[in-house]
Amino acid sequence: SVDVIVNSRDGLTEVTLIFPGELN
Repeated sequence: SVDVIVNSRDGLTEVTLIFPGELN
């Protein structure tokens, strides 16, 4: 599966996608 991390700080939205090891 794909993990999606969303961080909101100081009005900025940061989206990080974490893929399985073979897709890194």
